[in-house]
Amino acid sequence: MKKHGIVAAISAVLASPLTVPVAFGDVVVSGSMKTGVAYEDNKWAIVDNGSALAFEVDHNMGEDQTVFALLEFNVDSAKGSILSGEDEGVTVVGLTGDWGLLSLGTQDSTLNSVVGGFMDVGERYSGSAFLGQVSMMNSAFMAMQVGQIEVMGDLQMNSNGEDIDSATIGGLFEIGEVAIGVAYQNNDGSDDYSGVGAAINLSGIDFAGGYNEMGSDNAWAINTSVAGLTVEYDQDGVGVDSVTATYALELSEFAFVVAEWNGTGSENSGIVFLQMDF
Repeated sequence: MKKHGIVAAISAVLASPLTVPVAFGDVVVSGSMKTGVAYEDNKWAIVDNGSALAFEVDHNMGEDQTVFALLEFNVDSAKGSILSGEDEGVTVVGLTGDWGLLSLGTQDSTLNSVVGGFMDVGERYSGSAFLGQVSMMNSAFMAMQVGQIEVMGDLQMNSNGEDIDSATIGGLFEIGEVAIGVAYQNNDGSDDYSGVGAAINLSGIDFAGGYNEMGSDNAWAINTSVAGLTVEYDQDGVGVDSVTATYALELSEFAFVVAEWNGTGSENSGIVFLQMDF
């Protein structure tokens, strides 16, 4: 259900299975509204679950070279507001061509594209075992195809930090129904990250998972998906176990009802929400 990977997002012009763009002139507008009822911290509430509005524009410069810009705004549908502050959406400008892709701005991280997508497959409560960053600000990202391996990397350069605060290299290998991702990140002044993820489809049933380390912490996750039902087991960096079950019922091509339950130790949380994509 989650979207992972700036490469996939841009190459599909935002047309992920849960995001169907509508073109107005040269600008592609898309979005997703997700609002529901959640039980958290022993109380009920109507909440947003990751609504967003996005604008994308690109221009073909000829010879298979394209320049693009993507602006995504996270929305709190329960409160009727656009979220403000740092790291509140994808905001990138970049170039694509037969050589690969280059993008600059705030975007999905290399670690999430290569490892996190295998480990975190739920909607709201999953992903406690993924120790890496989900998105990255002040970043330059590049991807290219080398044989059957999609090689990705990034540099993160915060104006308040060092010249290079983080540098990441990763790769995705796919053959048939098998996919494997490996990534390493060097962080200036903090712990480095390394991780591996994998997935396989057997007779229509998806199996995936991953293992990652950051400093002295290590964590792992496994999950399986079939017929709209996903079950994920996580063990986080301090050894806390978590189980998340997610079920998505398709009402139409653009509408879904999604239910998710999570058990972490003795604590239980859950949500049921209605999703409409456009």
